[in-house]
Amino acid sequence: MDEVDRKLLEELRRDSRTPVTVLSRRLGVPRVTIQYRLRRLQASGAIVRFTVLVDRQLEGKGITAFTLVNLISGSVDQRVVGKAIARVPGVVEVHDITGRPDFIVKLRIASISELGDRANRIRRTPGVGNTETLTCVQTYKEEF
Repeated sequence: MDEVDRKLLEELRRDSRTPVTVLSRRLGVPRVTIQYRLRRLQASGAIVRFTVLVDRQLEGKGITAFTLVNLISGSVDQRVVGKAIARVPGVVEVHDITGRPDFIVKLRIASISELGDRANRIRRTPGVGNTETLTCVQTYKEEF
């Protein structure tokens, strides 16, 4: 990946719907080259997918929370537990991290009662020991 690829990815992070002709003009690279690079970045897995960023408030998912998950000591398969947690509705990220806790889970939900339900579902996941859920009061930076 060279500097042109990095700039191209930065432009797409800002707006993935930017037309190839506009990307070509902004980067000073021929349109055909931009198209080739896009195909190459997708084929290599550097671009995983194109998506839309939705305003969570307008979507009705205005509450962000993080659940810290500690696993039961012993013969628990972290991958199995992580995948099970990932299937809980409202869970948008699951990270297996170093140290304690074992996982940090990001949730987007509509209400505090829904948060309680989701936290209970995570807590009841086989292999989960204890959890702590923190509600986000204000977000100052979030990138996708």
